[in-house]
This record gives sequence, C-alpha cells and structure tokens, in this order.
Amino acid sequence: MKCPACGFDVPDGSSFCVKCGARIASGQDSGRQALQVPTDTTQMQAGKKMSKWPVIVIIVAIALIAGAVAGILVWRLTSKGALCELKSVKLLDKNGDSLNLEDVPLGKDITVKVDYLARFGEKGSGKLELLVFDGKGEEQWRYPVTLKSSENEQSYQTVISINTSEGETFELQANLKVKDGGKKLQDGKSVSFYVKEGSIEGSELEKLRKEAESKLLEADKKVQELIKGGISADDLVEEVADAEERLGNAKDEGEIREVITIAENIIKECENRRVSGNTEEHNREVCKHNQELVKQKLIEYYDREGTFPNDMSELGPLPACPSGGTYEYYAPDTTPATLSVSCSVHGTL
Repeated sequence: MKCPACGFDVPDGSSFCVKCGARIASGQDSGRQALQVPTDTTQMQAGKKMSKWPVIVIIVAIALIAGAVAGILVWRLTSKGALCELKSVKLLDKNGDSLNLEDVPLGKDITVKVDYLARFGEKGSGKLELLVFDGKGEEQWRYPVTLKSSENEQSYQTVISINTSEGETFELQANLKVKDGGKKLQDGKSVSFYVKEGSIEGSELEKLRKEAESKLLEADKKVQELIKGGISADDLVEEVADAEERLGNAKDEGEIREVITIAENIIKECENRRVSGNTEEHNREVCKHNQELVKQKLIEYYDREGTFPNDMSELGPLPACPSGGTYEYYAPDTTPATLSVSCSVHGTL
C-alpha cells in the first residue's frame, strides 16, 4: 500500500504515512481524502504558520487598546485643573456628635468641621474663611485659613463658642476660594443655629485660643507683605497653614501656646527677611553708583594713555562693593564706546 501524497510504501490498514504524515483514506473514499491533504511537507508547514495570524492580530489589538487606555489615564492625570468644592459644614459637640441646631448651648465649645476639595497649581492658592453672624446680621467672628492643594478630600476644624445671645439665630458661613493662574473659583455653605438668651464670661482656654488666632492673622499678614515686596516666603506660607491646622486640632492650653510661639517666630522671620531684603537693595544701589565711578576712572585713563589698563590696580584706589564684590571692565573694541563695568556679586547694573 502506497501513500497517495509521497508514494512511500506503508503497511496495509495504516491511517497515516510514517514518512510525510499525510492521512491515508481507506476504501472507496481514498481518492477524495487524498485530494484534501497537502502534496508536500512544505505546504503543511505553511498551513501551520498561517494559523498563527489570528493570534498575532488579537495580541496587536490588545496592545493598541491598552495603549489607548494608558494614554487616556495619562491625559487625565496631566490635564487636571483647579478645583473648589465645599462638601459639608457641620457643628459638633466635644465628643464629635452633631449638635441640636435649635438649641446650641451658651458658652460651650462648638467644633466647626468643614470638608472640602481644593486643588491648584504651584503658583495658585487656596483660602477657607469662616464667619459667624448674629441675629442682626452683625459679624461676631472671622477666621481665614490658608489651604494646601490636594487631589483628595480634606477637612479643617476649629472651636468656637457663643458667650452672649439675645435668644437669636446665628449663622456660620464657610467660604472657599481657589486661584490658579487666571482662574478664580469659589464655593460657599452656611449653617444656622439658635442660642438661648444669656451672657457668660468666656473661659481662659477660649481667650487663649483667640490670642492664637490673632497672632496667626498677624503672621499671615506679614508673610503676604513679604510676597508683595518680591521677597521669597513660600516656606512661611506653608508654616502658617500648618500652624492654623494645629490650632484647629488643639485641645489644651499647652497645644494652643505652641501655636502662639510658632506664629511669633514666623513674624520675627518676616521682619528679618524684610530687613535683609532692604539691606541688599541698598547694597545694589551703592554698587551701581560705584560702577559708574569706576567707569569714569577708566575713561579718564583711556583719554590719558590712549588705551585701557591691563590691571584695575593701575586706576588707583577704587570704591568697594558693600557686598564684597570685585569690579572688572569689558571693552570689546578697546574704546570707551563699548566700555562696561561689572561686579562679581551684582553683575552689571
């Protein structure tokens, strides 16, 4: 019995050729079966290779889809803009439970808890301002808080108390503001609460807390003055924000006094930087005047000698830069027309 594909002798009754592997049909169907098998092993191998294409196509498609998804994720992460949203404003008791807003106790500590979203770039800023108005609409308390940017929801809390009431409804307002480039966003919420009539003297802890709040307001004002004057104070902005957060979480006298100390140190540092900045500005002005004097001496030397000196010492005594810099000159075409004087500290002024 011969293989219909390669002609090799195979035992009778065989189903496959032992040489080429072709299927051998039996009986009357052998003619049709022989037509369905490849005529050589090259065709068979080509058939096997062609069967890989669907798998390759699927792999490429998956890779393209994964790349597109990754691209969308990267785009979302890098295209996030400013965000300003107040999630909730709550009044809580000392245990963290919600107060009955129709009967808030007089003279007791009230925890104000604000949940918010604030996102902005490195050059942006965020502020949370809390205000309390009495039943006549008159402002009784105001406290601004410097915020940090975050992708996640944040919380801020502080403690207030109402010591005098005519049996009226007070209103707590929370105003959130975010600046990022030319974009300005804001959001606000308010909570109304009733305090029965009465008047009591505030506790020593409350007085101390108000002192800390006042110090932090002063520190924040000093920091903003530095920034407006062009003096670097980004680190102090962070310190003020951290101190405000610490005050909001302070529970005893020691923690509140620590915040007062931090605020006082920030105020002192602002003064040091202001003085240092003024001194440096003065030094620059002196150096600018000195450069003009040195330039005049160089022109006089040129008029006398017809050239510039090889060494600055040839000019005689020269004014000293108050910042410790040394002077040198440049004259590309060796004439006064292109002459300039430079300081090693301040450059050319």
